[in-house]
Amino acid sequence: MCSIKILYSLSDIICGMFLPALLFIAGAVFFIRLGRYVFSPRFFLSRLKERSPDGKSSLSSLWLALGGTLGVGNICGICAAIYVGGAGCVFWIWVCAFLSAATKYAETVLAVHYREKDSDGNAYGGAPSYIRKALGLKALPKIFCILCIFTAFTMGNVTQIKTASDFALYTMNIPRCVSASLFFAAVFLLTFGKGKLISAFTSKAVPILCILYTALCAVNITVFRENIAPVTRQILSEAFSLRAGTGGILAFLSSPALRLGITRGVMSNEAGCGSAPIAYAADKSASPVRSGMLGITEVLVDTLLLCTLTAYAVLTPQIPLSESSAKTVINVFSTVAGGVIAPLIAASVAVFALASASAWAFYAISSAKALGLGKRFFTFFSILYSITAFFACFINENLVWTLADISVSAMAVINTAALLLMLGKVKEITKESYALFLSDNNYKKNISCLKNR
Repeated sequence: MCSIKILYSLSDIICGMFLPALLFIAGAVFFIRLGRYVFSPRFFLSRLKERSPDGKSSLSSLWLALGGTLGVGNICGICAAIYVGGAGCVFWIWVCAFLSAATKYAETVLAVHYREKDSDGNAYGGAPSYIRKALGLKALPKIFCILCIFTAFTMGNVTQIKTASDFALYTMNIPRCVSASLFFAAVFLLTFGKGKLISAFTSKAVPILCILYTALCAVNITVFRENIAPVTRQILSEAFSLRAGTGGILAFLSSPALRLGITRGVMSNEAGCGSAPIAYAADKSASPVRSGMLGITEVLVDTLLLCTLTAYAVLTPQIPLSESSAKTVINVFSTVAGGVIAPLIAASVAVFALASASAWAFYAISSAKALGLGKRFFTFFSILYSITAFFACFINENLVWTLADISVSAMAVINTAALLLMLGKVKEITKESYALFLSDNNYKKNISCLKNR
């Protein structure tokens, strides 16, 4: 009992103040040093349109990374953030979006630049690769890999599946044993055999979910459109209160940061934690800078689009918020669609949870490759990960959240420190790409002038 209390205290200290401050400051540094390049609209769009030598322009890595970051956070987490921090926290979520976008860009560029290949010729990489190759460290990458595998079981699996099973029980009265059996089968099918189906699943499920959820929020906001302007004024007027600043920054910056309240449901874009770059490193044909721009796109979709839509969908009906995020979500969307919406929300949460669990399984498998583990481990992992998904439906997730907070915080500290040490390399890669962009642009201008003569 005493050891559990120590864990809770440790989680509150590290994740409550230290981690958000670290990620916020690091994001500001990356934004100042890289912002003029990565936030140049023409450069950004030109690199997004860039194709690999084989002529392909795959977005599978983006959907895989989004699968890991979306989760239940965009549905439940923003409700908790507003409940704790007030409407003004939405403004700070917007501010932090730009800072964390720069961090996401930096870690993605390094992940792709230092990616490796396994015995089958498949690309993999991420924080373990660039820490080992660029900084020459051996023990720290292994520690990161172990933490990533552990976090996949806790934050990526248990917390997601438990929330989905709760929604299924409360909205459609589906017994936990049924939910557990379905999640066991789904997770096993997706992760078996080195997780080859994970990318295919997320590349189809995530965009469909994004479109459906966007439409759902848009309908809610449209019905209460007369409240859009008052809500915007409320967000701006409350933005600089201590309650809003604390709630907003912590809600956005932590993957799960505060065990109670805001980040119990929030898993925003995980910038700085080193997880999503693993997805981008798996694309063996993409360039570092293009992948970095996809990382920025991930932040824009996850935070500026979906989190903002959720916030306005919650605030425009102007109904009292509940301490329970699940109840708030059901009440908010039921104001328009009535009881029909509850099963749809439950199904959406279930698919979001499955996408997150799948993406984190992919991160764990890549980490296992970095540790040199073989095919036997992948089979063992798939079985154990599926069993964990089954029992996740029945357990109390409070302790699991605390363990996940600590492990993902440790990942973030290791990764962010490495990123700051390698900022010069990120800028060098970016400037080279930017110089090519300028020269190509000047060439096109000269050709155009010649044609007009």
